[in-house]
Amino acid sequence: MRELLVDFSFFELRGALVENGQAVDFLVEPLSPAPWRLRDIFWARVTKVLPELGGAIVELGPIQALLQTRFFPNCPVLWTQGKPTPVSDRWTYVSRNLKKGLELLVQLRKPPREDKGALVSSRISVDGLFLSFRPGSPEIRWPWQLGPDMRAKISQAVRTKLGEHDGFSAHIRSAFATETDLVAELARLREQWRRAFAAVVQAPAVGLVYRPADPLARIFLELGHPVLDRILVDGPEHAVEAVRRTWSALTNGRPVPIERHAKPAALFVHSNVEEQIENALKPEVGLPAGGSIRFEKTAGATVVDVNSSVASSPLSRAPHTSGSRGLSSLNSEATKVVARQLRLRAIPGSIVIDFANSRPAQAETRLASLVRDSCRDDPYVASVHGHRGCALVHVQREYRRLSLAEQFLVPCPQCGCPDRALDPSARVRQFLHRVLQELRIVPAPAKIVAEVPDEIFVYLRTQGRDLLDQLIAHAGCPVDLSPGTAPDPRLRIVVGTKGLPNPD
Repeated sequence: MRELLVDFSFFELRGALVENGQAVDFLVEPLSPAPWRLRDIFWARVTKVLPELGGAIVELGPIQALLQTRFFPNCPVLWTQGKPTPVSDRWTYVSRNLKKGLELLVQLRKPPREDKGALVSSRISVDGLFLSFRPGSPEIRWPWQLGPDMRAKISQAVRTKLGEHDGFSAHIRSAFATETDLVAELARLREQWRRAFAAVVQAPAVGLVYRPADPLARIFLELGHPVLDRILVDGPEHAVEAVRRTWSALTNGRPVPIERHAKPAALFVHSNVEEQIENALKPEVGLPAGGSIRFEKTAGATVVDVNSSVASSPLSRAPHTSGSRGLSSLNSEATKVVARQLRLRAIPGSIVIDFANSRPAQAETRLASLVRDSCRDDPYVASVHGHRGCALVHVQREYRRLSLAEQFLVPCPQCGCPDRALDPSARVRQFLHRVLQELRIVPAPAKIVAEVPDEIFVYLRTQGRDLLDQLIAHAGCPVDLSPGTAPDPRLRIVVGTKGLPNPD
């Protein structure tokens, strides 16, 4: 059973891909404008050339970023003085050397971090459900999950529809597409690029020039699967219609049951996704048969450590005892859990998995194969490599969006350990979802009384003031907000003169 859950609220959209009751992917799409998002297209200017790094620093407007030479091919709409007037729907492809003052089109590929700057590419990519259109980059890229027969089928359908300077990247979801689906999507992506190009020509200065306007479409493109048993929508009736229109436009009218969630509990609570997301924010998860998996982020990679509760047993030291067979079984079980957690946590970049050392060489050499099989459905796993003579497996995963930890967590204020405490904005969003859940039970409130921790109170009274105003408008009643000493918010919905307490 594969379901796509979509939760509408007045401040954000949330999507989750659920397979057999297990959340395998999750995305939050804020409705408020942001200065940048991954895959945004910017009009940029080179401010400094770095020959020793083989690249240059470019100004994007809100931030600066690094453009490396390997991401600098013949570029669409690239010029240094003035902006050309497009003839019909054509654009130019010219080659330039990196130099100070050069203006060009770039796309944000990696976000800025505390200790690292952003990374951009002049290889523009316009993403679809089955393909990514690459104007100005004639190479074709394939995911490792697609075999030769499937690649030949996709090439036959798409190659003749490409321009001389254009290329594409296939997604693993293209294995479920018909020739008609592929041709229709390529035409839609070309039209989307024309709109982006028109925005570039009209851009007055350096800065953001194009971002797809529909946040719902981004949820489908990031999480969607062509074969779904149903899409469940938690929101008003017009939200169901919006889902139906967007899904049909992205999939060339592919039919799927779209239902509105009408249970008293919110969709993410009813389906247990809320709890699974909270567990995915913890550094450690348990294994069903014992043992645990710990996730630790470093400056250059994420380390995943598989621990066994029997690792110190005398049986585990003998290479052919039941202890070794138990560790081998634990490693096999861990590959499935690790693969799901990597996708659910949206962990990008280099990932090193340290499995329990099961001693027999044949058990260690098959670990990479097990990980590869477990990651086969993850559209953003680029490669899987094993290391001979040890129980280490290296996974490379594409940067598609901020990880869950980067979206929700900050260093612990007491010990300074990274990714240990909820970010104030994340705590505020959790509080707002809790209020919305209570409003489902009490649909005609007279007043909302909330005693919240200081950081939530300060956030809603300062940079989150608009969220508080939107909550008041959504609830249709005043909100009495006060600071409290309890670690969690205390909430009470008042109906008339009688308060309905919400037990913690």
